Amino acid sequence: AYQVKRYELRPGYVRSARFLLNIVNQSKPFPCAENTINVGLSLNVPLLHTCQWDVNHYNNTPTVSISGLTGSNSEDNTVVIDGDQPFASSTQMSWTRSTGTLSIIPAQETVAGQRYDFTFTVVNKAEGQAAPTVSMGVTSTAQLTSTAQLSAQTQTAHRDGNISYLHAHHTSDAFLIEEEVQPMFIRSAGFFSQSSVRQNTSHPCADNTISVPLVLNVPLYARCGTNITLSGLTGMATQDSLVSSACASN
Repeated sequence: AYQVKRYELRPGYVRSARFLLNIVNQSKPFPCAENTINVGLSLNVPLLHTCQWDVNHYNNTPTVSISGLTGSNSEDNTVVIDGDQPFASSTQMSWTRSTGTLSIIPAQETVAGQRYDFTFTVVNKAEGQAAPTVSMGVTSTAQLTSTAQLSAQTQTAHRDGNISYLHAHHTSDAFLIEEEVQPMFIRSAGFFSQSSVRQNTSHPCADNTISVPLVLNVPLYARCGTNITLSGLTGMATQDSLVSSACASN
């Protein structure tokens, strides 16, 4: 477990925590989709239970946090962790929708240098958005009787702005551009150029069939309650609410 540096063997030396690997990406960039967030991480230090010893009212609790996953409709503390132990088995975890923050205290000690993968699912909001800035950190927060000492004893290992997005970690082939694999990027709904509105006759007083082939860039989920509106079809003699429609899909 030692780096090839003699100073790590000196008494009292404590290695600073840092990420060897931190991956966060998503499975679906679509509005209202159930979106699986994929997480992969590896640290250069283990997260040990000895940090949780209660000595002189002192308790350090190593917590893995992912923040900035904003833009979901998933209520606080409703996500479920799946994947590698000890993260999937943790009973000490929280999800805060407003800040898009997932915090997990591992159920067992972790191993330095070992990769851990886990997932959780959120529901994307109905509107499109650019990928937010997401950060991953490991914080050891000292819970002391003095609030002044509390902030002084907080240490964080971050690699903000360097989250990796790997194609091998995808669970969907529906991405158009590299940006869409980034967590909580939501594609804005729109029509492809093949979409059109056409009629079958230009004769006065004729029964005129309006054909509307649509090709959308996103699936339409029932939970979105999507409405498609055609406007500007003026100059018709047909009275309100007397139009009949038929739908076909390819």
